[in-house]
Amino acid sequence: MPTLESVTIDTFPDLVVYLDRYREDYHCLFRGQDSPRHKLIPKAGRPEYQVPQRGPLPAEEEMFEYWKTRAVEFMDGHKVDELEWLALAQHHGMATRLLDWSLNPLVAAYFAVKHDLDEEAVIYVLNTDAEIHATDVPNIKPFRHSALAIYRPTSIAARVIRQRGVFTLHPKPTQELKDSLKANDQLHTIIISKALRKTLPLTLAYYGFNEANLFPDLDGLSSSCNWGWINRDKWCR
Repeated sequence: MPTLESVTIDTFPDLVVYLDRYREDYHCLFRGQDSPRHKLIPKAGRPEYQVPQRGPLPAEEEMFEYWKTRAVEFMDGHKVDELEWLALAQHHGMATRLLDWSLNPLVAAYFAVKHDLDEEAVIYVLNTDAEIHATDVPNIKPFRHSALAIYRPTSIAARVIRQRGVFTLHPKPTQELKDSLKANDQLHTIIISKALRKTLPLTLAYYGFNEANLFPDLDGLSSSCNWGWINRDKWCR
């Protein structure tokens, strides 16, 4: 059986100490979500995207093929493998069977508390060796892949690299991640208390985990400036 573990953290020093236990493990991935109530499934697995099949392809695959036909005009002739296409679609907001993770736990913490909500947030830690090797990427058929797997992109977009982003590929998007794990896999749940959630965005911004640094474009800079202006009495950067 996979190892499942949960802990609640109330202070930033306690969070850093707890996260330090994963420092030596190359396989650990981190994902922040703004509520532990939300299932750990890809966007394509959510109920609103479960629509009837109209043609020879399932609805998810049909929409992805349509997306590709429209996306080619932005690719400047760059050759892209099928899995890279899917990661690019995920990166730009398309509902796919990929789930975003980071190799940096504080990036995950940033996304966990990005929105100002009056509830606990959560950081998930996944440890699995089910990885797609770079040499295998050209041959991967993401809609035919039979097991949960890690995909490490190399050059999708600057913000993915800046966020140390990786993806998990899910063979059944509607299935919760814990039900796709192998016997030796681990999934840990770090609950960020409501009290810590209130102060953590400012603390993370102080250490450089903010919109301007994680989204290296004019949109990220503008969003960061807006946030800094609203929080100008607490933030002097």
